[in-house]
Amino acid sequence: MSLMVMLLAAAATATAPVEGQQAPKVQGDKGPPIALAATSSITVYKPDFFAANAPITALDMIGRLPGFSYSGGDNVRGFAGAAANVLIDGRRVASKSDSTDSVLNRIPAGDVERIELIRGSAPGIDMQGRTVMANVVRKAANATSLVLSVQDNIFADGHTIPGGKIEFSKRIGDQTFEGSLARYSALDDSVGDGRYTVIRANGLQTNQNARTSGQGGGVGATANYKGPVLGGDFRANGKLEETYFKSGLIYGLPPTVAVNDRNRSRDGEIGLNWDRKFGAFDVELVGLQHSQRGTSSEVSISSGDLSVFAQSARTGETILRGTVRYTAAPNLTLETGGEGAFNFLVGKERFIDNGAPVTLPSANVTVDEKRGEAFGTATWKITPKLSLEAGSRFEYSQISESGDASQQRSFFYAKPRALLTWDPYKNTELRLRVERKVGQLDFTQFVSSADLNAGTVKIGNPNLRPDQRWQFEAALEQRFWGKGSVVVTALHEELTDVADFIPIATPNGPQDAPGNIGAGTSDSLGIEGHLPLDRLGVPGGLLKTTTIWRTSELTDPVTHQSRRISGQRPDVLQAEFDQDLPQWRSNWGLVFFKGWRETYYRLGEVDRFHLGNQYFQAFWEYKPAGGWAIRVEGDNLVPFKFYRQRTIFAGPRNTSPVDFRDYRAIQSQPRLFVRIRRTL
Repeated sequence: MSLMVMLLAAAATATAPVEGQQAPKVQGDKGPPIALAATSSITVYKPDFFAANAPITALDMIGRLPGFSYSGGDNVRGFAGAAANVLIDGRRVASKSDSTDSVLNRIPAGDVERIELIRGSAPGIDMQGRTVMANVVRKAANATSLVLSVQDNIFADGHTIPGGKIEFSKRIGDQTFEGSLARYSALDDSVGDGRYTVIRANGLQTNQNARTSGQGGGVGATANYKGPVLGGDFRANGKLEETYFKSGLIYGLPPTVAVNDRNRSRDGEIGLNWDRKFGAFDVELVGLQHSQRGTSSEVSISSGDLSVFAQSARTGETILRGTVRYTAAPNLTLETGGEGAFNFLVGKERFIDNGAPVTLPSANVTVDEKRGEAFGTATWKITPKLSLEAGSRFEYSQISESGDASQQRSFFYAKPRALLTWDPYKNTELRLRVERKVGQLDFTQFVSSADLNAGTVKIGNPNLRPDQRWQFEAALEQRFWGKGSVVVTALHEELTDVADFIPIATPNGPQDAPGNIGAGTSDSLGIEGHLPLDRLGVPGGLLKTTTIWRTSELTDPVTHQSRRISGQRPDVLQAEFDQDLPQWRSNWGLVFFKGWRETYYRLGEVDRFHLGNQYFQAFWEYKPAGGWAIRVEGDNLVPFKFYRQRTIFAGPRNTSPVDFRDYRAIQSQPRLFVRIRRTL
């Protein structure tokens, strides 16, 4: 892999343009895009750029953008932080549950006029806090499309997990109607057979066979409308879905321990969006309502013991948001607005051990959050090669808890942000960002829960505070050979109120619960490369790599020694090779992921998860005439092992010896994925 990175860097250096050199012609057509002024930080890709790949949908095209990786946004409360890094006709999707990639999959490639890749910032565009954004611009002509797809996941042991979807889109003048019906499929790719080993402090060791299972699915429907209302553009969307997942774990043959999990949820969402221009002002209003009901149960059966943990939860979110953008000058845009949100969770838990109820603290809790945010941002194109985006968000929230715990707390945070973008050459860009980010409290951590797979109970904590971090980031991007790019990103974070497990006193003695453990630091270095291989003798070939190294430091609340942040993976290493074969209307490729490891620290336990070996995938996609696309994947071709190692102490791990060690190793299964899609 180091050789590959060196090759990318050498290619970038060899093709770095000098002052005054023209941008590669493959990146655009004659003249600037309509929606945005042509600048060095905006690159326009016409459909002919993607022709060799024969894309069927806009999502296929997004996956071929140089130096761009699609992100669907974060699963957070509120509207701002949940944004994907793709806009459609200059606007984000007015939904949180109907993902942007689903919307892109409903847009036929033939309906795409162009894709604008925006780096840094651009006047008049809400970058949603991103440093790179793609904007899919559709053609204005009337169009109708119907996309039918069926798929199946076939495992080595013979079990299958099928799915399918019907998607419809129709544009008539200024109106667009969209909808979909789906049968979801969900899977756990680490299931299989393995071994369970327990080593006691006295050296006594027991070994048992182990087997895990996990699969699920669901059904869902979406409906979307876009059209002119009151002189502006109005969009409405709705979604209903029901999903389930079931998993199992058994030890021994015949089983000496069996644990079965069942989860089911139903949720719905309605979103409304309206925007209109008033001269130099652009007004956008957003309203969204989302609600969900979920139940889960976990049953553990062993010799002489039967444990049952059941949980139910109702959640809801209501959002109102308004934004005003003012074009003060061709190179200066001012934006201001506010967002109000109301969120709630009603959680109830029940734990029964051998027929006797077990009392859990914070087992029945209602949490309400009222949150308001005001924001202002200025985007200034200082020179054709230098731009600045600066502003701040001000967040106030009030959280009330009732039930087993009763209290009310309020928080206020200022979240300033500044992004400076410099383009010394047409193919070179430096981005410098400083920003304060504030996390969100996970309401489910206010409520106690049980993990019968590990034989542990997790105590809820209603006194959590949001974690905060100052981020200092520098990214250098070099584009070359029309389709190639290398991005090197360095990030330093100063952390406050880090969320982890803390010791707490209970009537049953010291236990741990989610809590804030103080300050820390985190650093990462990432290299992302897109290397077109045509000049290296592989026509239509593309090599994409991502390499990230991470380190962090904080003080453990139990041992008071320095350690890494819980759950942080030290490195990420992945590579994908694919090649377009237009003469055969096909493309094929190979994907590689390096194994990973995570470590979590509790009062009397250290829990390590590790994916051993590497993950390999091979795929082939055939796109014959008539809008057909047939994709075949071989996943997990060299089956990896999934390890979990628990070190259990006789008490707090700073004062107690090791009681026993628990080793679990599961050999995963190869999987065949087949999808047939037809676009009409």
